[in-house]
Amino acid sequence: MGQIIRGPFNLIYGGNTLSEISSLKFNYSVDTTDTATVQGHKKRTYGAHEVTVTATFLESDIPSLAIALPQYFVANGSVLSTGETVTDANGAIDIVPGKTATATGSDLLIEQSAETSSSYVLRVLDAISEISSVSLDEKSEMVDVEFTGQSDLATIQMFLKDAISVLS
Repeated sequence: MGQIIRGPFNLIYGGNTLSEISSLKFNYSVDTTDTATVQGHKKRTYGAHEVTVTATFLESDIPSLAIALPQYFVANGSVLSTGETVTDANGAIDIVPGKTATATGSDLLIEQSAETSSSYVLRVLDAISEISSVSLDEKSEMVDVEFTGQSDLATIQMFLKDAISVLS
C-alpha cells in the first residue's frame, strides 16, 4: 500500500503554517470488544476511535509554540501565572495544568509541500494540542507537541488537495 502523504510536508493548525518540524508520528487506535457465542464463534464490536499526531519541533521559538499551543500563549503586556508581566514582543508560553480542558480544537492539516497534480491532504478534525516532551542539550532544543482529534463527525479525512468543496 502506497503512502497518501509524502514528505516534505506542510503542517497547518488553526489556519497557521507550522515550520521546522523534524518528524511526525501518527497513531490511530480503535477500542474493540470480543464476545464469544455459545457455539464458540467470536464477534468483534468496534467502539471509540482515537487519532493522535505527534510533531517534533526543531525550532521551539515562542511564535511557533504560540501557534501549536495557543491555550498556553501569553501576549506581550499580559501576566504569567506566577505574577510577572511579559515584556517580549513575541509573548511567552506559560504551561498551566488544566488549560487544555478549556482549549478549542482546530483542524490539523498535513499536506504535501511539493505541488504535484496529486497532492494529498490528511486532516485531523478538531484537534487539541498538548506538549508531550522537551529535549534539551548543548546544541538543540526540541519540543514534541501531540495533536489529538476530538471531532464527533470524523476522526481523520484524506483527500486530494483542492478536491473538496467549501461548506456553505
